[in-house]
Amino acid sequence: MKTIAKFFEETIQLWRATEAVHQPPFQADTQAAWQRMETRLDEPASSSSSTGGRHLSIPAWWLRAAAVILIAIGIGYWWYYTGSAPQTYAVHTPAGRQMQYQLPDGSQVWLNENTHLTFIDSAGLRYATLEGEAFFEVKRMEDKPFVISSGDARTTVLGTSFNVRAYPGEGNVEVTVATGKVQVASAKDDRKLVVLEPGATGLLDKSKGTLQKKAVASVNTTAWKNQRLDFDGVALSEVLVALERYFHVQTRVDNETILRCQFHGSYDKPQLDHLLPKCSACQWN
Repeated sequence: MKTIAKFFEETIQLWRATEAVHQPPFQADTQAAWQRMETRLDEPASSSSSTGGRHLSIPAWWLRAAAVILIAIGIGYWWYYTGSAPQTYAVHTPAGRQMQYQLPDGSQVWLNENTHLTFIDSAGLRYATLEGEAFFEVKRMEDKPFVISSGDARTTVLGTSFNVRAYPGEGNVEVTVATGKVQVASAKDDRKLVVLEPGATGLLDKSKGTLQKKAVASVNTTAWKNQRLDFDGVALSEVLVALERYFHVQTRVDNETILRCQFHGSYDKPQLDHLLPKCSACQWN
């Protein structure tokens, strides 16, 4: 199953890569195309060849077609060897939108903004790819693990709830567990892995390839989902991280000694103006 999962992961990456290629509007002129074809057919074979050969430019839509064919082959391969056709699912949330979905296996997923999720369900394996942030409540299936590929990290569970943050522009992939147990491994080296229990966070450094386990959850990991911020004696340095994520702002502190200050409070549907720490040296951009 690992080989099939790897195949789908690479195919989905190919599909996404072609989306970034700009394509000009296409209008077919069949008559002109046929005339050019006749002219080329009448040319001597040597006129189209040279010692250095000719450069072949493959349009992006050819690459997308190739990705579709690869996916079809992979599904057929999977069907042949497992005896069942996989259920496929794909969803995307734009900027400023958060959505909740039920996956074909009965699992629930909440997607933060700017998030891509694909899901394939077949005999023996549930496989998803994630780009962005999502909270999962995975339906427990002892004989069918749930695997999430998110950049350089691979998360494996049987049935639990947890948050995965894997935005392309950020340096870490972050997995925080709410219930159950989760295994997080490096996609490049599956010998690097950690097992997380409720309240723990796994951090994979993309540039260094290091994987570490934190015994406590990152501050307000699921604030985006619950629309609630809780601070109980939390250092201001951690408060600023939570506020930057929640409000999409950047902070600057002129006097770094205040970062050790303790901050308290609980806020439902918080507003930035109500959460500014009472420290005159803290400035907001």
